[in-house]
Amino acid sequence: MVPFLDESILLRSHWVLVIIDVFIRYIIGFGIGGECVDDPTACRMFHQSIAGNVPLARISSDPDPLFRFHGWLANLRILKVEEIKSVSYTPASTPSSKD
Repeated sequence: MVPFLDESILLRSHWVLVIIDVFIRYIIGFGIGGECVDDPTACRMFHQSIAGNVPLARISSDPDPLFRFHGWLANLRILKVEEIKSVSYTPASTPSSKD
């Protein structure tokens, strides 16, 4: 799950939440929110991104305060999705070992 801020062609800012299956490198879905992301907006973006897809068993997110909202955690608990926190500033791929 990757949230990022993007600007449209009309120079308006939008938050985009992308859910990606990292094992098969497939985009499951995405949700778009306004300039300010709060608890209800984060939940709506999540529901937009998983609508019509197979239910998720696990989701990986970073330790951003966005993912500590009460509604967000309740949403995951109701959907029975296990949240796995990633480590900040760590590359996604495995670094090569130095001999």
